[in-house]
Amino acid sequence: MIHPLPPDFADRSLCVAVAGAGGTGSQVLSGLARMHLALTARGHPGLNVYAFDPDTVTEANVGRQLFSPSDLGANKAVVLINRLNCFFNLTWHAIPSRYHATVAASRESAGNIDFLIGCVDSAAARRDLAKTKFRYWLDLGNTDKKGQVILGTRTRPKRVALGVPLTKVLGGNASLSAHQMVKYQQYHTPPRPKLVTEIFPELMNRRLKEDTTPSCSLAPCLVLVRLASACCQVRVAMPLSVPARYALAIWRLSTGWRSAWFLAWTICCASSASVVWRLVRLPVDLSTQ
Repeated sequence: MIHPLPPDFADRSLCVAVAGAGGTGSQVLSGLARMHLALTARGHPGLNVYAFDPDTVTEANVGRQLFSPSDLGANKAVVLINRLNCFFNLTWHAIPSRYHATVAASRESAGNIDFLIGCVDSAAARRDLAKTKFRYWLDLGNTDKKGQVILGTRTRPKRVALGVPLTKVLGGNASLSAHQMVKYQQYHTPPRPKLVTEIFPELMNRRLKEDTTPSCSLAPCLVLVRLASACCQVRVAMPLSVPARYALAIWRLSTGWRSAWFLAWTICCASSASVVWRLVRLPVDLSTQ
């Protein structure tokens, strides 16, 4: 799909609202800062960004998201915007609250949001975003197995002139009058990119069951890495027995590697089963040698 952006985007500052400053939002804000520098280097006024997030930095956010231990307890949007303003000499804005219609209406940029970038993780939050005013809505989302990036707009694009067909120009009359040019002019209406709520209309259903799977933090990831390393060392020294392999296979099918602590418990059980199995088989192995 080819969708032409409005012509006024080329000669004025673009207002961007980023809803959510967590794992996805922190990366998006960092990329927007670099995009702003690239635009200004080419003579464009750049971006005017508003970041919205009511949450504070916790230990689970350090490492996976763009936060450090010194940011603990501070608002996510404030931390990121202050850092980018100091680093890139910007004047962007941080609002420590959720982005919804009431908050958007109280800002100077209300009704003038060129790009709303949704970095939220629930259907309820997307329903709130759908009620606000914007020209384009870029929705970013992911689950534990997939993700999507959807750019949509409510505004129907204006039709674009394609010119006069060559068959009319070369059909024996090379010089067409102004009336004939208008008569033979061909137009094309570009397609309108659909919003995420139009592609997935179930998001607007308030009875939709939310995904309550906790987002991944650095600490469980490190536990998984250490347990995987320990499991590899155990398998090198003493291969897992058949019962232990069955235990791991059943656990993987039932949980999908979602719980670090249950993984630790399963590996301990599997290792214990392997040790017991080897001890039981040891007299048999000695007798056969």
